[in-house]
Amino acid sequence: MSKDFSPLRHIPQMGDAILIHSEEKTFIDKIIGEGIEWFTNGKTSHVEIYVGGGEGKTIGARIDGVKIHKISDYFQDKFTVTVRRVKNIRVDQAAAMKERAYQLVAEKYKYDIPAYWGFIVFLMLHKLRLDFLDWRKFDNLSAMNFLYFCSEVWDECACFAHADCFPEIGTGFVTPQDIMGSPRLETVCQV
Repeated sequence: MSKDFSPLRHIPQMGDAILIHSEEKTFIDKIIGEGIEWFTNGKTSHVEIYVGGGEGKTIGARIDGVKIHKISDYFQDKFTVTVRRVKNIRVDQAAAMKERAYQLVAEKYKYDIPAYWGFIVFLMLHKLRLDFLDWRKFDNLSAMNFLYFCSEVWDECACFAHADCFPEIGTGFVTPQDIMGSPRLETVCQV
């Protein structure tokens, strides 16, 4: 039986986090996606920000950089799509998130592969309960905002709009599971 993705055509709003879990994975998806899910004890490996428009546009960081995509890219049975929204977000904040997302595309930001591997090392230490070093709190890392991976794009846009959902973490290095589990966001749809 096929999934009904029709709610994803009208429920998402500007600024929403679109979280993705894939059941079928290519070799790269297995390395990256399953690695993220395993290390974060979650069921989400990718995040994009919903910016809307006639085609249901999203913006997210993939290996080829921060780019515009369509939510319909995920209208396949192999995907579970969760839409999460910042509680009590104002329209001006959602518009600012959209504005920042388009800026990241226009400025041709790249996917942060070195930070991604650092992230994996951190998650490995966390999984092994060697949490004595929380790399997300280093002040000099927040100055490296010229490269992004997927969950950082959404967090950067939320911080830009003063809708910061992770003040304890600061800008950047927010995981998909942080977004999925944050009490500051609510799930509005899951298919």
